[in-house]
Amino acid sequence: MPPSLSILGASVRSAAQSARRAGFIPCGADLFADHDLQQVCAATIRVSDYPQQLIDALKQLPRGPWMYTGGLENHPEIIDQIATTQTLLGNPGAVLCRVRDPWQLSAVLTSHGMASPTLKRDLDDVTVTRCSIRKPLQSCGGQRIGCVDPGEAYQDTPDFFYQQFIPGKTYSAVYTGNQQSAGFVGLTRQLAGTVWTGAQRFQYAGSLGPVIPPPHLHSQLVEIGHVLASCFQLRGLFGVDLILSDDVWILEVNPRYTASVEILEVGFNWPALSEHLQVCQGNTPRPPSGPPLCLCGKAIVYARRDTVISPSFTKFAAAANTDPGCPTIADIPHNGARILQRQPVTTVLAIDHDWKRLYGTLKRRVSQVQALLGC
Repeated sequence: MPPSLSILGASVRSAAQSARRAGFIPCGADLFADHDLQQVCAATIRVSDYPQQLIDALKQLPRGPWMYTGGLENHPEIIDQIATTQTLLGNPGAVLCRVRDPWQLSAVLTSHGMASPTLKRDLDDVTVTRCSIRKPLQSCGGQRIGCVDPGEAYQDTPDFFYQQFIPGKTYSAVYTGNQQSAGFVGLTRQLAGTVWTGAQRFQYAGSLGPVIPPPHLHSQLVEIGHVLASCFQLRGLFGVDLILSDDVWILEVNPRYTASVEILEVGFNWPALSEHLQVCQGNTPRPPSGPPLCLCGKAIVYARRDTVISPSFTKFAAAANTDPGCPTIADIPHNGARILQRQPVTTVLAIDHDWKRLYGTLKRRVSQVQALLGC
């Protein structure tokens, strides 16, 4: 019988589908318990008191190993509490506290000759220009990040810091680590603050990939993974947000399954969760060895005004999802669900062999959803 795997996080649909493709029987607890999550999971729980309620939610799911997705890395105490009772496939709290500390990350990168933005704790230390951004220490998906406005008054708090703005295109590199070394899985181009999705500036809006870097960048990306995995004892899937310009600028590390994983999984036909399990058990990383079979993209649709999910949208999503390997519409809310302005509504995906067509298909599908829901 396939093993059970419980997945906790703010949104776990993509990880649950990855788990199913890898031969697990997934169970999920998140903020949404969307229609397609319920279809792929043996059991689902929607939590309202996030993340505290996840502790009790896991007790209601079948016993077995568990993992977490985006957002929960900001709550290492919750992760450690759960890990005392069930086997964690991922990074414990002590690792999270180190790798998610911008100053500890910057120190490690600098000591290895790798580029990272200048950091400041206080506004008084910042030359207030359009080249500074204000970030929360506990961030996820680009939430609450903004450029420093010289005309606005800021109150310094220990929850925020200031980071040098690096111009260039944003990418995410995905790795599998076994605490000593890492395998470079692949690279995706990030959609951040993409206007046609309804996203706010810096807000994560999707991914395109796999991007094949030139040889000199490939070697740098491989080395980045080895340094991070060995210095922070990273275990399992992890992602690195970076800017490619005159150099590889490392912005932050996401020490868990990331939103880009399903793009690389489809593009390479690579079993992400099988490899996640293997490296968590200390085995040698085995990233994809050949060229991608296709290009894959995803775009998150954000509500530009309050909206209610209609039966016509649910029927549209069901009719669109004809490819068992990659859904066209994902993160499908239930009929009657009320989505507030600026909140995520759903995700559209596409597969192609041409970058321009892929981008155009995503944009067209986002427009269809927006028209159907009036959002």
